Amino acid sequence: EVKPAPAWVAGHTGWSIVRGNKLAAVGNATAECKVQVYEPVITVSIANAAQRAMYYHWWAELYAPYYQRVVSKGVTSGEFVALVTGGDAQTHCAFLDTLTLVSNNCYRKIWAEADGTCFTESVPTVQGGGGGADTMRDHIFARLGLPTSKVEPERARLGIITRTNKRFLLNDRELALAARNQLGVEVALLRLEDMTLYEQISEMRSITALVAIHGSGLVNAQFLATEAAAVQIWPHGLPTGDRYFGSFFAQSQSSLSEWVHPDRKTSHLHWHFLAPHVDEATKAEYDTKTFDGRNQGEFFGFWIQQDLIVAESDFLGLVRDLLATGVNKRIPHAAA
Repeated sequence: EVKPAPAWVAGHTGWSIVRGNKLAAVGNATAECKVQVYEPVITVSIANAAQRAMYYHWWAELYAPYYQRVVSKGVTSGEFVALVTGGDAQTHCAFLDTLTLVSNNCYRKIWAEADGTCFTESVPTVQGGGGGADTMRDHIFARLGLPTSKVEPERARLGIITRTNKRFLLNDRELALAARNQLGVEVALLRLEDMTLYEQISEMRSITALVAIHGSGLVNAQFLATEAAAVQIWPHGLPTGDRYFGSFFAQSQSSLSEWVHPDRKTSHLHWHFLAPHVDEATKAEYDTKTFDGRNQGEFFGFWIQQDLIVAESDFLGLVRDLLATGVNKRIPHAAA
């Protein structure tokens, strides 16, 4: 269906045109514009290849800045289109699907647009709205049809964030079974990369106790059951002291504790993250050292990327502590 041009198009000077997968200002629409997209457009750039391949970064990379620019100003979802100008055909589809939280229109990818397609970035500013974290969470819950009220869970539920790319909890299934069989608690293994956005947030709403290796999957802490409890596992040789996720736990009024893996023998270091070729002497040196707090590039590029085997006794101790904290003190622990 070809829509008639709105009245504002005739004098509009804020057009941009697609040329070779890039967007260039063109001012007034000219004969170069073979297609004109009348819905106001906001461009979304995903510049970091590693982050755009990770679903975890959707909050900081896409949703929060997009929400601040549009939804918090009171612009309704059907009024605009998201044009993805960064990234490429390998960009994680689930990562981009988060844009549906703020627009009823399908997002568009610049690498799939024909040359000569013209867009306007003129987004109407509407008074009202609000940009606080609670407002963003409520907006997400409303978009997904999830309750926004503080409904207390019927029973405790343990969630284990288990990564599928790197930084593995190698014995996650055994630990889940131990918690289920020895503590009687219901357990969910949360492989976030394989879950839709709705599945992620819906699951998090039911979790009262959470265990996760350090990583940005903990951004989802904001969606936990109110007054949930969580423990962040740090790989061996790293200092505690959360610097990243406290605000997300505060949004769900949940607590966060930390635990450092105590044994290098059950930690697997990935030497290729340190350098393309690592000699045996360097490996022996690093096997006996811990992160000294100085080289942040080495922290994120090497030290944090350990795969871990957690002893069953240590894990059950952590879970017992969680089940004695927050909402878990007030609800049954036995699985249905």
